[in-house]
Amino acid sequence: LPEADPEEKQVEGEDDKNRKNKSVNTEPNTVLKSDNDVLIVTSYETAMRTGYNFLSVFLKKCTTKGEEDYRHLFENFVQDLLTTVNKPEWPASELLLSLLGRILVQQFSSKSTDMSLRVASLEYLGIVAARLRKDAITSQLNQDVINDIVQKVSENDEEEAAAAGSKKNEPKLTPDLTEKLQQAMLEYLAYNAQSESALFCSRQFYIAQWFRDTTVEA
Repeated sequence: LPEADPEEKQVEGEDDKNRKNKSVNTEPNTVLKSDNDVLIVTSYETAMRTGYNFLSVFLKKCTTKGEEDYRHLFENFVQDLLTTVNKPEWPASELLLSLLGRILVQQFSSKSTDMSLRVASLEYLGIVAARLRKDAITSQLNQDVINDIVQKVSENDEEEAAAAGSKKNEPKLTPDLTEKLQQAMLEYLAYNAQSESALFCSRQFYIAQWFRDTTVEA
């Protein structure tokens, strides 16, 4: 068989080297992205466990006989959560109320739990459920406001697409109502974070929460 031309061997060697370099360069990026995804999910779940432990201990303190009465403090804490639950600036309120509801149901349903704690759990559960029910009815009455927000987000997206000079034949992904509202909330927090830096943390919390929910659903 005729031997390969030395120049062809050199070209083939360079091609193999380039392919190896590409695989080496892309692999760290993939690993880094995977590590970041895991970090986001684990950080959020750590926050959930911390909140769960805090609420469990706080609730038990309300029924512990001692010099300090934690019941009044706990009631004020619950009222603060209910006041801030629908405000974009306080995203952790929804998570804490969700965890609190789970704890209250567990304490009330467990027959081994002290009766005073079961009664207190039922009382707080009624307060939380009544307030959330009222907020749910109120939000249904504000459908016009929600539609107005969605319309403004859609108009902004169309203006940005036109400014970017998107191709006519390029397929367009139409986000659903939830995605548009999420986008509006992130834009609201990003704008106001310019004057109040703490809102940047609120924005990051929402992103981590939605990312974790999407990962769990997948």
